[in-house]
Amino acid sequence: MFHLRLLVILLLLLTPTLILLGQKSHTKYLDSLKGKSFEVLMDDFWNNFENTETAEKIAIAYNQKAKGSKNKLELVRSFDLLARIYTVEKNILFADSIIQYSSEVNSDSYPSIGYSLKGYNYYAIGDYESALDNYLKAYDSAKEKGNAYQLIEITQVIGALKNRWGNYEEALEIYKEHFDLLESLEISDGEYREDYLITLYNLSLSYQRNKKYDSSNIYIQKGIQEATEGQDTHFLSDFRHAEAVNLYLTSNYIESQRAFLKLKSNPMDPFKESITNYYLGQVAFRNNKSSLGIFYYQKVDSIFRKNNEEYPELREVYEYLVTHYRKKNSPGKELDYIRQLLIVDSSLARNREYLNQTIIRKYETPELIEDQKDLIAKLNGKNKRTSIMSYVFGICLIILIIPLVYFYRRSIKNARLFKELQTKREHHKIVTLASKASIADEIEVLIVEKLKIFEENLRFTDEDISLNKLAKEIGSNSTYVSRVINKTQGKNFSNYINDLRVEHILKRLDEEPILINYKIKALGEEVGFKNSEAFSKAFFKYTQMKPSFYLKKMREKDVADNT
Repeated sequence: MFHLRLLVILLLLLTPTLILLGQKSHTKYLDSLKGKSFEVLMDDFWNNFENTETAEKIAIAYNQKAKGSKNKLELVRSFDLLARIYTVEKNILFADSIIQYSSEVNSDSYPSIGYSLKGYNYYAIGDYESALDNYLKAYDSAKEKGNAYQLIEITQVIGALKNRWGNYEEALEIYKEHFDLLESLEISDGEYREDYLITLYNLSLSYQRNKKYDSSNIYIQKGIQEATEGQDTHFLSDFRHAEAVNLYLTSNYIESQRAFLKLKSNPMDPFKESITNYYLGQVAFRNNKSSLGIFYYQKVDSIFRKNNEEYPELREVYEYLVTHYRKKNSPGKELDYIRQLLIVDSSLARNREYLNQTIIRKYETPELIEDQKDLIAKLNGKNKRTSIMSYVFGICLIILIIPLVYFYRRSIKNARLFKELQTKREHHKIVTLASKASIADEIEVLIVEKLKIFEENLRFTDEDISLNKLAKEIGSNSTYVSRVINKTQGKNFSNYINDLRVEHILKRLDEEPILINYKIKALGEEVGFKNSEAFSKAFFKYTQMKPSFYLKKMREKDVADNT
């Protein structure tokens, strides 16, 4: 039930509009793409990734060009694109093609990507065993090819899958091996620092799952120290949460309760909030405060209804609520919680690890179904047949709309984020290092002043800027500069540069409408990013939305303003 940061390849599962190759418009568009280079087609694909129809045409053009040139590596890359835009079943077939043709090319990225894509798609349909099997193959391939970046990403996924679905001892071994790898890398201000903190966090949780609480606490405290020194409030919150769980699991219930209540005073993601309420409920029941325990369990239920992210202890929550309302002779609420328990059951049942004998069940699924029938009959006597039909209709309606929920929520969330960002930026002034400085040390004050000049001269848009290069420019050393940035901005050098770049391009988009028609790669290059992937990642981290969506909304706004 612990919150694991799954570093899964982020793919948008869109249902494509299938276009027959014989259609004239389709053929004409493909012909217009034939003259483009592989590099341009690749950029076009990612720039249009959210437009499924266009992305599909570009991927097909890439595939045809690769076949015509008999370039096996480009052919594999074309299958890579095709494996990201269709239904799960079709994506898996294209991923198989990646794997098949990878044996004929010399690349450190393949066939690992093919196996990772299969793993992602199997995970999407709940086939966790096949997902794990393919991620393991991806790991072996990346290890054989010496691809450190893929190893880091895939290891996190494999460990999280195993830890989440019951293979706790194996997950622990994976995280230990991965931790050793990261310890050998330079992580102080490097690209692996975030992965290092994530691994520390997951390693602490894995020790918890294996009931090695002292070992877990060692990594929790190490994580708290690292996050505190780096002034990373998000990671610090994660480690504090893991610490609160560890306190409960080691029977320090009062201290655990205090820690969870302190965490609740700050915003947290729904999954972590659900876990927090679960443990607060547990503490309440231990203190014979049944009403308070029910209150917290109902909070857990409310969060699950909104987010549908399950974890094993949810079954315990609903079992308790079912028993509680059965004793209170409240068949309506009892039936409601039985239905929720069945939803959790159906989800957990997708993975056999939770069907073993280690899970103690007070109610088996067949018994729940029978109880549900009895309760419906009981309610039928009280509320007549129409009430039951309402229940049946409601359940059918829920089943019909489930596939639409994800897309609806995403569109609503993105639109809200865009509106909030626009409102915020109307009153926003860039917070520079100088404006936040309150440092007594004369040397640090001097560094801050020079960093202000660095920002004003837009030196952060230099694509080759580095901590050492910046330190030399302002006549200091990298340790001092890094400390000043961490102290005044609460972030490391890389995030400081990336945030300045993204904020600058947002400002230019406001002031230079012509930029909204630029491609993502070109926008990134305007402010110093070397490729579109790095720009997109930094943009999303800063704004919580993809640059493609932001540009789309800006274009819509521009049209509305000029009509």
